[in-house]
Amino acid sequence: MSPPAKLYCIDTCSLIERNSRGKYPHEVFPSLWDRIDGLISSGRLFSSEEVLSEIKKCTDVADATHQWAINNSAIFLPIDNDVQDECLKIQGDFPQLCDANGTKSQGDPWVIATAVKFAYVVVTEERPILPNLRNTPQDIAKTKAHPTRLKIPDVCRCIGVDCVNLIGLMRHERWTF
Repeated sequence: MSPPAKLYCIDTCSLIERNSRGKYPHEVFPSLWDRIDGLISSGRLFSSEEVLSEIKKCTDVADATHQWAINNSAIFLPIDNDVQDECLKIQGDFPQLCDANGTKSQGDPWVIATAVKFAYVVVTEERPILPNLRNTPQDIAKTKAHPTRLKIPDVCRCIGVDCVNLIGLMRHERWTF
């Protein structure tokens, strides 16, 4: 018997890679995005509605990624009380995950909170600020005390949420091209 299929929660930065200026533009990597669409069709890839808001803010309405997000709006899950509570907990434990007063992305805690609620693997192109730390009490304390902005992989490591980038997603799914 094979293990259950993994479910994923994708971050804005990974979806933006679909854009013509991204690392994996749709016109160059159509089979990658077709397979991601297959994960959506099979009910295995989701995100937070905050990601849809971010995509709408950072892309032009004529942008293909913007249109793709609108056409796939069902994957962007609404924020319920459980996700909101988890998000508040994450922001309380890791206040340097996002700048509450800044103009930069505010979706990171929502992506992580959605992944926690549904036991999803997070997909993000962000790289950890503290890549050599582990999920030990000492390293978690170091992460929480870190003075600069943390990234999604740093927080996911601390709270035990699997986190991969698009290449990691391809490896999880054993996709070959």
